[in-house]
Amino acid sequence: MIKKIVELDVSNLWTPYLNNTMARCVNSYALKTIMDSDIYSIFEKAQQLSNHLLQMITEIFQKEQFPIPHGFTEKDVHLDAPRLFSDEFWLFYLHGMTTHGLTAYSLGMTISHRLDVRRFYLEAFKGASEIYDTTLDMLKSKGLSDRVPTISLPEEVEFAKKKVFLPVG
Repeated sequence: MIKKIVELDVSNLWTPYLNNTMARCVNSYALKTIMDSDIYSIFEKAQQLSNHLLQMITEIFQKEQFPIPHGFTEKDVHLDAPRLFSDEFWLFYLHGMTTHGLTAYSLGMTISHRLDVRRFYLEAFKGASEIYDTTLDMLKSKGLSDRVPTISLPEEVEFAKKKVFLPVG
């Protein structure tokens, strides 16, 4: 039996496939328990993005006759479980996950040679970026984000006059 050889770019889609099947399960549970309509709508967008990205990956896999990973399914989540997390927790969770997604998708873009795979990563990055912006804005509007550190602006440029900058002793 002769095995077809595919470019490594295609196998690099295995991880985002698994991550998005997991996200789809987590988002499904979140959507069952979230009561805040604003947070709910962000999770709807996140769910739509995961479904869209999974479709894109599946099409590339099918085109190359690459085995589609099993991934996470509805059997891996108990949608009727009682509410475990507050709506605010879910907002923080989604914000954190989009941070990780942005990192992974930007890396995927830079290491991919195939145009279709780069387009996937670019679309994934754009979608995650929109969700990141939305979650950050919502965290701020609900008073949940950390304050950004501030510094006093100097009036002029200063040069160091000695090598020690901190008090010693």
